[in-house]
Amino acid sequence: MASILLFAALLLFGGLTAGVMAGLFGVGGGAILVPVLYEVFGLAGVDEAIRTHMAVATSLAVILPTGIRSAMGHQEKGSIDWSFVKLIAPFIVIGVVLGTLIAREIDGSQLRLIYAVMVLLVAFFLLWSRQNPNIRFAWPADWVTRVYGVFTGCLSTLMGIGGGTFSSSYMTSFGRSIHQAVGTASALGPVIALPAIIGFIWAGFQNELLPAGSLGFISLIGAVLILPASLIAAPWGVKLAHRLSRAHLELMFALFLLTVGFRFLISVFA
Repeated sequence: MASILLFAALLLFGGLTAGVMAGLFGVGGGAILVPVLYEVFGLAGVDEAIRTHMAVATSLAVILPTGIRSAMGHQEKGSIDWSFVKLIAPFIVIGVVLGTLIAREIDGSQLRLIYAVMVLLVAFFLLWSRQNPNIRFAWPADWVTRVYGVFTGCLSTLMGIGGGTFSSSYMTSFGRSIHQAVGTASALGPVIALPAIIGFIWAGFQNELLPAGSLGFISLIGAVLILPASLIAAPWGVKLAHRLSRAHLELMFALFLLTVGFRFLISVFA
């Protein structure tokens, strides 16, 4: 009984944290959910061979409704650039398909290594940009954004995140405000999550190592427990995001990414 209660408590805490992160950073909460789910699934006895895949897939299942809720909040604030969403979204979907195919072929440690390296690179870039605040690049040609969309969709799928890590950094690098970048990133989360969910169901279909209550690599039990908490908490993050200055929001985002990046890097080599 104690282990079941601990399992549920950890999932609910992860859901609340993910919801706040979704609203605050526009990242869908996946960057915190994946490590939390990885540890929780370990406590539940999920085989190491599929634990990371299940953490990524279940995170994406939660990101879909959480991202929609977060996007609605940012839309009310008028902080979503829908022209950017329309330009990049089709190419993000292409990247998601590619990411799903890659995830099916690699093992859990490789998946965690990809996760850790990418979030650390983004974090270091954000910290560098804080030290060089006047360096902003001219807005790129549409083809550059489309190529970046494929990159974003692929890596976001492999990492189990809503893409805010990449799209927010991209927009701020080219002079957009952090608030608009975060708001626009929240709208891209569902664009990534929906096809990725379908892909991970397909990739894990009839896997013999899956625990009870799974749909492909998605833990339905985990999603059901996390989802209500994340939906409740998402508006809290939105409100907090619009109370913070650009400098404070960028610093918090960078420190957050450093924390989760080093955590997964340690898990790969420990």
